[in-house]
Amino acid sequence: MGMPRIEAHKFISFYEHDESKNDTLLRFAKLDFNRVQLLHQQELAYITRWMKGLNFGSTYSYSRDRTVEMYLWSVAQYFEPHFSRGRIIFTKIYLLLLIIDDTYDAYGTLGELHRHSRKVRMTNLFEELNNELAEEGRSYSVSFTKDMMKGVVRAYFVEAQWFHEGYVPPFDERMSNAIVTGTCFLDPAAAYIGLGDIAGIDAYEWLRKVELFKDL
Repeated sequence: MGMPRIEAHKFISFYEHDESKNDTLLRFAKLDFNRVQLLHQQELAYITRWMKGLNFGSTYSYSRDRTVEMYLWSVAQYFEPHFSRGRIIFTKIYLLLLIIDDTYDAYGTLGELHRHSRKVRMTNLFEELNNELAEEGRSYSVSFTKDMMKGVVRAYFVEAQWFHEGYVPPFDERMSNAIVTGTCFLDPAAAYIGLGDIAGIDAYEWLRKVELFKDL
């Protein structure tokens, strides 16, 4: 999947040297790119402050700092200015999931994994999102996404069990679990939150049906 803003930057550079270029159009293209880039920088600064305010860096010192990477993932989903809240929500959800993922990589016993992941999963992020979106009648989007995230955590635990038991699953069993850990269902669910009325409850119900068919 390409990133439209990177592609736009490259095209502007090419167009600038085109003999048939329209100078007015080029100027507006540069202004648009710079203004949207500034918005993206402000969003990233906000998310960075949010992470520091939660003290995740000290509480989960083993977790990788991939704030910029997770934010760029959200930009790849939708870069347009009016999806600003969607990018912030998407990034927050994936930063939380990243901590859970790193927890499973860093901790040894299944008991520790279970307790630690449950502790992280019970963050008030989803509660805050629910309160915010309930006013718009879209709290269902938070509930669906939270369920998808819990599914990923359960799939992480399955992989941990396989590792500790020395079990090598058959290809079909491995792929059935990998589809979940690869966030094939969480990714669109988290992205839908920021789409507003474009992705209503029908979109989530469709996603739920797709998830149920993954083992068929």
